[in-house]
Amino acid sequence: MSKRSLFFNVLFICQIFVVAAQEVPKILTDKKITENNYLPDFSYAGYHNGEVELPNSFDKIVLATDFGVVANDGLDDSKALLKALEATKKNARK
Repeated sequence: MSKRSLFFNVLFICQIFVVAAQEVPKILTDKKITENNYLPDFSYAGYHNGEVELPNSFDKIVLATDFGVVANDGLDDSKALLKALEATKKNARK
C-alpha cells in the first residue's frame, strides 16, 4: 500500500470518529421540547413541491423600479409598490 493511500485511509477513519462524536441538538431529542415546539418540514416547500416549473401567466414583466420603488433609500415605497401590483393585475391572463 502506498503512503498516499495509507494517508487517505487513516484520514477517512479519523473523520468517522469526528462525525460519530457529534451530538444531536436537545431540541430534536427532548420529548418535552418536541411536543411543545413544532419543527416544520420545509423539504416540500415550493410550487408543487418544487417538482413543477412555475406557470408563465404574465405577458409582460412589471418592474417595481418603474413605479418609483428604490431599495434601501430610507423612504417609504408602499404607494409605489401598490401601483406596481395594480399593474400586474392588468397584465394577468384570464
